[in-house]
Amino acid sequence: MQSLNLRHRALLALLLALLLLLLLLLPLSPAPESAGLQSLRVAESHFATGEYTAAVVAYQQALQNLPESPYPAWRLAVLYERWGYPEQGLQALEEALTRGYAHKEPAVNLQLALLAATGDWEALESAASNLHATHPTAPQPLSWLTQAQLQQLHCSEAQSSAASWLAVAPTDPAAQRIWGTLALTASPGKAVTALCQTDAALCQSLRGCVPPTACDTQLGSALLRQGDPALSACVLQRAVAARPDAAGGRAWLGAALEQLNRPADALPQLEAATELAPEDALGWLLLGMHELRTGAVAPAREALLQAQRLDPHNPAPCLGMAALLTREGKYDQIKTWTDAALERAPHDPAIYRAVARFYLERNLQLEGAATQAASYACQLAPEEAEGWLLRGWDYLNHGQVENALASLEKSLHHDPTAAEAYQLQGEALMLLGQN
Repeated sequence: MQSLNLRHRALLALLLALLLLLLLLLPLSPAPESAGLQSLRVAESHFATGEYTAAVVAYQQALQNLPESPYPAWRLAVLYERWGYPEQGLQALEEALTRGYAHKEPAVNLQLALLAATGDWEALESAASNLHATHPTAPQPLSWLTQAQLQQLHCSEAQSSAASWLAVAPTDPAAQRIWGTLALTASPGKAVTALCQTDAALCQSLRGCVPPTACDTQLGSALLRQGDPALSACVLQRAVAARPDAAGGRAWLGAALEQLNRPADALPQLEAATELAPEDALGWLLLGMHELRTGAVAPAREALLQAQRLDPHNPAPCLGMAALLTREGKYDQIKTWTDAALERAPHDPAIYRAVARFYLERNLQLEGAATQAASYACQLAPEEAEGWLLRGWDYLNHGQVENALASLEKSLHHDPTAAEAYQLQGEALMLLGQN
């Protein structure tokens, strides 16, 4: 009997061992993924393919399903920064920090980028200054600090910050360019060398002049053409201080201040330019555009017609008159002036882009003018992202969503950072139901 029990136990042990071995060999079923992780996975997929509207919805769902995780809020802040919605980005970043996002340096750098995008220059200066105090050898805080000071026209402070930035990043082209521009008076030799090493257009603007002050008007206008009104204004203020009777310096300074949204400061400079040089079309053109933006239609017409009389081959006064007629509601006369602008620059893609944007921003459907201008802009400069953006915008307005997406994809290929293209792409995808 005892022998039978022993055999029974041995058989039971053998069965248990075989069962354990079988369990070890069988594949384990994956644990079911939580709803929060599923939403996060979907959000990341949409973000990776540029489907920002759909990504936002999925991230917000992940925020609800993962109430203690900072990651969905962090990724949402990154998305909003890339998409061009900085206010929402700051809110998402605050949520991420509240939830305990632990990577301080990336968070601060993102905060600085978002503050710059909102145009809150005082807050940016304060945040960048605080970061510089804790990381004195890091170039990024000094870069943001310099930009914030420039935007507020704190030019001497910006020069000092740029010098510190260059000291910790001596090969950074941006630091060389800004320091060289601001230091042209104090250190002309080194400044010219820095500019010519980093920016061929600015170097060219210095030819034929003797630095420091004799070059400031040329340098300032070149910076303005490059889309850098803050740095331009600092240079042009030097030019006007050195030669207050020079109309060109005052005209360009007025234009720079206008672009910095300082119309009250711009107007005296522009008026002085026309008084000092009444036969110079530039002052009248810039004054006319200023008056138009501030709603002074009658003075704007007078100034723009003066500019057109003095420089009849320039397309810019024609575009100004088209904008003026739009404000007056005289739509039947608009195309005459936009056509006149194109006739004066038939091979300039920038003018075609300006005409296309003129119609698209005002939602004007006049004889296919926007379509034609955007199409020619792409033909003349197929490598320029803005032309394809405008073509996509026009397609979208005409309900040709697939064509719009194709054009916007080309735009983003040439400029992956274009927030406007991402916004239009999101609208197109929503129309297709891919949100």
